[in-house]
Amino acid sequence: FDPTMPIALVLHGLNGGSAESYVLDFVHTSTQRKWTCVVLIARGLGGVALQSGLPFTGARTTDVAACIDVIAQAAPTTPIVGVGFSMGAIVLANYCGVSGDANKLSCAISISGCYDVTTGANVSYMKRVWHPWLTLELKRTFLRILTGSDSSAAVDFQCHGSSTTQMASQLIDVDVVLSAVVKTI
Repeated sequence: FDPTMPIALVLHGLNGGSAESYVLDFVHTSTQRKWTCVVLIARGLGGVALQSGLPFTGARTTDVAACIDVIAQAAPTTPIVGVGFSMGAIVLANYCGVSGDANKLSCAISISGCYDVTTGANVSYMKRVWHPWLTLELKRTFLRILTGSDSSAAVDFQCHGSSTTQMASQLIDVDVVLSAVVKTI
């Protein structure tokens, strides 16, 4: 640890963790430059068991704020740089927006954080390529959180998209189901 060099707080993408290739590459490159890196694994993601009973939501910025506070207390004179990838970039930008003058970051770097589920729900390529995969992984993650086991990955939860109940196959379906949960957190 070199207190004259920045500490990077790294936020991974949706359903990711510290073992993602883009996170490992960033950490490797940054530590070669004598930076210190801290990877914040979002609640219940990255293979880490959920401890609080409150799963990840991209709307929550208090975990980022708490992590930054711990880093700032441990290294009060060292600049802290926030680096977010994809969903982590969205969460980081949200933190910067809501924290205002209380923001302790020297800077924030948002990498590929421009994804919009609502707009993307109508893009044919997104519907065919990204949505099914991301939706499947999200369902697996939330089932693991709810059941405490990966063995339930074959089980599916349902959502209400219209007058009929359908299986969640797109991110917007998951968003509809989880938005009710998020409002209670």
